Amino acid sequence: MNILVIGACPYPSGLGSQVYLRATAAALASRGHRVRIAVYGWGESPEFPGRAAALDQASQPAIPDPPHPENTALARARLWGRVPQRVTSGPNRRKVLDDLALWRLLRRLRRAEPPDAVCAHNHEALALAVAAGFKNIVYFAHNALAEELPWYVSGEERKRQAAARIGQLVDAFLPGRASMVIAPHHRLAGYLVLRECPRERIGILPPPADPALLDLPLLPPSRMQPCPPVVYMGNLDAYQNTDLLLRAVTRARELRPNLRLTVISRDPAVIPGAEIIPDQGMDTLARVLSDDVIVAIPRAGWSGFPIKLVNALAAGKPIVTTDASAWGLAHDQNALIVPAGDERVFSEALVRLVDRAELRSRLGKNARATALERHHPGLYAQQLESLIISAATGKEN
Repeated sequence: MNILVIGACPYPSGLGSQVYLRATAAALASRGHRVRIAVYGWGESPEFPGRAAALDQASQPAIPDPPHPENTALARARLWGRVPQRVTSGPNRRKVLDDLALWRLLRRLRRAEPPDAVCAHNHEALALAVAAGFKNIVYFAHNALAEELPWYVSGEERKRQAAARIGQLVDAFLPGRASMVIAPHHRLAGYLVLRECPRERIGILPPPADPALLDLPLLPPSRMQPCPPVVYMGNLDAYQNTDLLLRAVTRARELRPNLRLTVISRDPAVIPGAEIIPDQGMDTLARVLSDDVIVAIPRAGWSGFPIKLVNALAAGKPIVTTDASAWGLAHDQNALIVPAGDERVFSEALVRLVDRAELRSRLGKNARATALERHHPGLYAQQLESLIISAATGKEN
């Protein structure tokens, strides 16, 4: 099949949405399909992670594209205006220009080589695919806009409420325009059904793990540390709820003064009491996650599926996460799950893992088993292919 994967975003980037998009393209290419990725004319600099760079070769100055998945082609929208300093998530004024340029690219691609199926990642990509006139659109629902959008609104509560209402309208109108919707977990699927998205058009498929992390050896008891560091991976936007993590670590240090906090991020930051490691991609994650560490995921939002969670499971690490994002997890079996927003319980879970090497080992082994069962890239590719063929042919697979 000839498949077009659309991302209304700067690309490439280490942000979760772009990592998910790339994994989708790689999975389809591994099944022998012809895959083209259509994205903005700019992305993350391959030399300076987190910084934006012009990657549209019609623009000057531009730098060569970083490598993308094997057996895929890359189509970039024209770049209008100057790129921002950094690659960030969320809405901004520049997106109006970028989305218009991407829509024009999609119109050209539809006329030149109509794809058999279109994979649209997130709300904007779906809207642009519909506006460009594509058929057989598979919508990858990364989250509920009604839950996500208020996180990017600062100021009065009434503004956040207005953002939530706008998100609800989009969630009620847009997903139903797709031939198939892929949700990463059951709760988001149920939310979309309540917003009148046809139940029969929704498939549930969690994101795949990176093979490099699945290949990391599980740690033997001899490599366990007396006080392993707590590791946070990802951007520092409000929805990540990192303030709760900082408060929890402060509490934990009252009992374990030597407890270290390591933050791996593309965002520039100075966090008192934390070691900041610039995120330079999978090599950075694999290096840090190959040691005895505890992965902390304090996120409060319920609708997304954190790629950092998939990474931690794949690496076989003990995890402390909130019940808002513990998809596919069971407390005390493959992670420690605490109530969202409860810094005291989060702190107690961290101390418990610091003190018990055998618990870290058991949870890590079970985390790896969970990744192999639910996030294996080969299984993901097979299931994704089946859903896309179903959307393209209108038949069950």
